Amino acid sequence: MSNKTRNSNGLTFIAGLIVGGATLYYLNTPAGKRLRKTIKEKGQDLSQAALENAENMKEKLIETSFQAKEKIADVVENGKQKVGNIKNSISNHISDLIPENQTVKDFKAGVKAAKQNMNAVSNN
Repeated sequence: MSNKTRNSNGLTFIAGLIVGGATLYYLNTPAGKRLRKTIKEKGQDLSQAALENAENMKEKLIETSFQAKEKIADVVENGKQKVGNIKNSISNHISDLIPENQTVKDFKAGVKAAKQNMNAVSNN
């Protein structure tokens, strides 16, 4: 290390000691004690405000999540109702297509017979 760097580091160290000593001296004077008290009180006020803000945010988050849960439940319920309505509509349309006295078994037998007739016609 050069002499210039050592001197610079030494001067910086000494300056730090002087500033630190002056700060300690000032903080022990009556004005410094008032300043420390003010800083402590403001710190406590800020801490309390931060706690209150955190509590308010927590309450808003809980309320918002509850509202979202209710809306999701409403959407799911509406979806179930719409699916049920569509299911009933399809069932009604299917019932309209099949005569009242015909069962599904009869319908399948009819389809099978129609296929056999079509095959017989196409083979001829």
